[in-house]
Amino acid sequence: MFWLLFVIATSIILEMLPISSSTHMYAIIHTLQKYSVLSERPEILQAFDFIVHGPTLCVLLLFFYERIKLFLIYLARNVQYALHYLLLGFVVELITLIFFLVIKKMSLGSFPVWIGFTITTICLLSERFIPEQRASTSWNFSKALLLGCAQGLAFLPGISRLGITFATARWCGFSRRHAFEISFLIEAPISAAAFCKGIMDLSTAGALNLLNYKTYLIMVIAGGIALKILHRIYTMVNEAKWWLFGCYTFVCAMVSFMLRD
Repeated sequence: MFWLLFVIATSIILEMLPISSSTHMYAIIHTLQKYSVLSERPEILQAFDFIVHGPTLCVLLLFFYERIKLFLIYLARNVQYALHYLLLGFVVELITLIFFLVIKKMSLGSFPVWIGFTITTICLLSERFIPEQRASTSWNFSKALLLGCAQGLAFLPGISRLGITFATARWCGFSRRHAFEISFLIEAPISAAAFCKGIMDLSTAGALNLLNYKTYLIMVIAGGIALKILHRIYTMVNEAKWWLFGCYTFVCAMVSFMLRD
């Protein structure tokens, strides 16, 4: 049980970083299983991989609470804009879903990890080369399409969802702050759906008893740590130090290239 709790906590914390948390978690779980310290069945681990998106969503709601409140007030006073925004948000999630289904259908889970990390590195480092210009906050169909494609590509191993969507939003003309907010905002529907699926999968596996006070406690603790990390990440974004994560993913790309089969 200890190692399952470790996996849950680590997964929640890594979700805040633009380093492809799913790929890191795969490596961690594989290592723990190799040394026979993680004995839970694959379907249970898969279920918790979805469930941890629930705490992640809670962290995001807490972090962006004031922004979300102001945004909802604005939408309530501008119904036409609200419908426009919701329509474009639907486009983003629809394109994301299409990518997910295509990647799953084509069994692209074996996509070379080093290529994924290389793409993530390019996205993170590219932010340094975006020319200073007047930031845009306007949504349109082309931006929604690009963000949906970017988020969809993140289902491939090694590609950070946060890294690629942030870079896409920045290249679309959004300010660092707005790009950061959008990157997490478009994740919310995915996180909610993933959490529900995880609960259903855990129920199907007959393992709902694993959702006990220890599990909830570790989720709360990990969520608190994740919230602190998110504040630090936001500071790095505002200080234009986001690209530093690209140095780390570059190392990941080199290591995974050397360890490839």
